[in-house]
Amino acid sequence: MLPMYVRQLLLWVIPLGVLFCPFGASGDAPSPYGDIPSEELRGLAGDPTWLKLLHYSQDGKRSTVLSEDFFLSPEGKADPLAELKATIAAYFHPWAGNRDQDPRCRFPARYYWLSHEVSLPDFRPGNPGCRRFEKWAIPETVQSVSVMMVSGYLGNPASTFGHAFLKFNTDSPDDAGLFDLTLSYGALIPEGENTFTYVLKGLFGGYEAGFSDRYFYTKDLVYSHTEFRDIWEYHLNLTDYEQKLLIFHLWEIVGKKFQYFFLRENCAYKLAELLDIVVPDEVLKNPKVWYLPVDLFYRIIEIDDARRERSESPLLLNVDYVPSSQKKLYSRLQFLDSKMMAALNGILESDFSSIPGQIAEFDQEQQILILDALLDYQQYLLVVQGNAPSLETEEKRRRVLAARFGLPPQPVKTAAIRELPPPTSGSPPMTIGIGSGHTEEEGSYALLNWSPYKNELVGQNSLEGDELVVLDLSVGFQQKNRSFVIDNFSLIKIIHLNTIPVKIKGQNPWSWQLRLGGDRMHGETGEPLDIAGNFGAGRAWRLGTVFTAYAMLDLAGHTELPYFRIKPEWGLLGDFGRIKLWGHWGKETTGHAGELNTVWEGKMQYNLGSQYALKINGHSHGNEAAYSFALSYFWK
Repeated sequence: MLPMYVRQLLLWVIPLGVLFCPFGASGDAPSPYGDIPSEELRGLAGDPTWLKLLHYSQDGKRSTVLSEDFFLSPEGKADPLAELKATIAAYFHPWAGNRDQDPRCRFPARYYWLSHEVSLPDFRPGNPGCRRFEKWAIPETVQSVSVMMVSGYLGNPASTFGHAFLKFNTDSPDDAGLFDLTLSYGALIPEGENTFTYVLKGLFGGYEAGFSDRYFYTKDLVYSHTEFRDIWEYHLNLTDYEQKLLIFHLWEIVGKKFQYFFLRENCAYKLAELLDIVVPDEVLKNPKVWYLPVDLFYRIIEIDDARRERSESPLLLNVDYVPSSQKKLYSRLQFLDSKMMAALNGILESDFSSIPGQIAEFDQEQQILILDALLDYQQYLLVVQGNAPSLETEEKRRRVLAARFGLPPQPVKTAAIRELPPPTSGSPPMTIGIGSGHTEEEGSYALLNWSPYKNELVGQNSLEGDELVVLDLSVGFQQKNRSFVIDNFSLIKIIHLNTIPVKIKGQNPWSWQLRLGGDRMHGETGEPLDIAGNFGAGRAWRLGTVFTAYAMLDLAGHTELPYFRIKPEWGLLGDFGRIKLWGHWGKETTGHAGELNTVWEGKMQYNLGSQYALKINGHSHGNEAAYSFALSYFWK
């Protein structure tokens, strides 16, 4: 019989040998990897799906996940084979006391994928021993998956280009799916971070980021009710296997940390990575130095078109428009004529204590319309104020209800909301143009224009009343001097035309514009580049279905005399489908004595399709007018 100390030593050595020596010291030793040959293990470790489940970078060298608890092997962050071996070994290891911490419960997507590649004895998706995962229970309730596109929000630099998140649809009784789960990705920003630091860190990877799962009503509250942003829902057509794999991976990835880059590894980029795990086509295909939310949706459309051309199952079922709560409110207020709107605004300016007397001059049906509109508005305010509505708002709503209960019941009138097409139905935002410019003094010269992001008022990709242009550059070639010159550039240009369909107390009526850039001073000696920053504010009006008019007062600082300028201007935008026109005219101060100089600018774009357009521009930004003609090409 072996001495006691030898037997004690063997009790420790044998289990450790099984765990850390995969193939044992002899051919008879049991393998923690089942019957999987080492060559097959290496093949699985290099499988694209396995690398994507570990969130390895596109070069396959290292995982982008910062959280150490995402890996079972100490080398798993940089060695996919080591992580695969640790994952399979954990499957054959006896269950621990706390099953929720067992790898089989923490990483259901890994094992779900492995079960389709190798034999995992007694494998069951969603092991009943995993209590937290079983309580989560969404794999059994989700019927479909959507990718949600949120329109841009100028009130936050990180939301300027829009936002994207996933929605897991349960086909719940409520039409809006407010209790469906969503998955979103964003930077983890400390409270009180100033704007400059926020932008700087966001651009250069100074923040950690992560995925979060929330009910859709929290997203709807922020985007639709607080920021008044529109949403487009892209319904995906995933197989049962693809859908379950995606949902299982959601469980694995929520709360894990990544590095955030505003212009590239942002919400859309990370969602494209997730979809790449389950969609056979390459979603994150050849990403540029920047990756914007709209790029993801253009790629979804591209994959869907290619599938349909090959007569394969489509990726995209349909796209639904979800208007903001503000648009819904305005649609209901359209039933009120000007006199009824005046009465409604009169009540809003009061303390709501004498509502019956304020609407006594109207007949019963009109009173009901006014009170229903007041209820809609008060409900709108309650949602905007979130979990802590003011006592005043609640009291006013109770007084409106009391007045409404004094009148007979009547079905609430609903108005159809004009559906906005998704941004992917127009031209992509990146553009290059080639053409010619002309001035009386220098004659004609060649022009080349480029911008990575251009949503113009005259373009076929702009949203209602907004223009957003980033890094727009036009370079001219002068034949007589055989030299290149910067004709004009814009670091950023924003125009927001707020055409409120009904005037209601408490709503922001202002339109505004901003530009940081420069223009060549045609006709000046040496043709200097006048660099300027300007900001203007005013009002805008919708004139029928074709025209939009506005008036603004613009303040600007220039590098050429006069250095400070004031410019009142009037503008008109016309939308004729394929043709869009825009022009403005104004008077600009030329010095301190009050002299005024007439300035004007006009643009026309004729759309030749989703990727080509003809443009004609004219303006006076110096001592003479300049004109240009160009053919523009838009691409993703």
